Amino acid sequence: MAQSKWLPRDLALEVGERHKRVVELVENKLSPFYKKSMKEVFMYAMGIGFKNGKRVPLKKRTGVIPLRTFSDAEISLIKAIAITEKKSVDVLFGENVKEAFEIAEEYANGGIDMLYYQVFGDEPGDPDKKMEQHLRDILSESQQQVTSHKANSKSNSELLKDFESELRFFIQNNLKETVGKDWWKRAVPADVQEKCRDRKENKEQLPWMDNEDYPLICYADFADYFKIIIRRDNWRRIFAKYFVDEAWIKTKLVLELTPIRNNIAHNRELSSESVQKLIMATQEILRCIRKGSRI
Repeated sequence: MAQSKWLPRDLALEVGERHKRVVELVENKLSPFYKKSMKEVFMYAMGIGFKNGKRVPLKKRTGVIPLRTFSDAEISLIKAIAITEKKSVDVLFGENVKEAFEIAEEYANGGIDMLYYQVFGDEPGDPDKKMEQHLRDILSESQQQVTSHKANSKSNSELLKDFESELRFFIQNNLKETVGKDWWKRAVPADVQEKCRDRKENKEQLPWMDNEDYPLICYADFADYFKIIIRRDNWRRIFAKYFVDEAWIKTKLVLELTPIRNNIAHNRELSSESVQKLIMATQEILRCIRKGSRI
């Protein structure tokens, strides 16, 4: 996760009764969360709060859960909830990112009471089994939302195709304007030129490519785009002003999107987590190249 001055150091709980309930959930031997972390209680409470539409502002905050303890998957879930709540990816950028984590805190604050009574309340049944069923319900609902999204929007292949086309044009256009019409020879690393030439000669194609004669850059992959972007003179003269830093663009293009691109190219079905990552990573990069502003 790229670091930002807008990211909180800790995620907060509400001082008072709700904080005490979180402590009891991790310290009481009868609790399914016994000897687990407050972070796990926070994430579960956030899920319950979000599912039930119970978002409760914190009256008085106590920051007790370090952000560094959250995994990438947990951060992605927090971001996804924020995007759903705001109906915009703008919540992921600049000062707005603070609101994404505040939304998570408020849903967790709203869900803590429900979680507490689910564990310690008088409702009959084993708490572990009730939580397991509740979690199944949340996952089932999430899967239905993903299925609905896929049925009513572009396919993953179309989404990736459109993203890559815009990224490719962005790279090509900037290099052509800065370096000149021979930008491919002068500004593209030699190993990338060779790989693209070999792929074209071997007629390696993606599913959305036909038999037309495409320029060499159309045979580049995300790792190749990354090499072009961070080539020292290219980065200094052109691309540094668009992206956070080299590590950020490497994470998005090479680590997150490359495996997804490979799966789509080989017609493998994407997991719900991969679909979410595809949507978020492409939107974050497009935001940067369209507005020329750093996250």
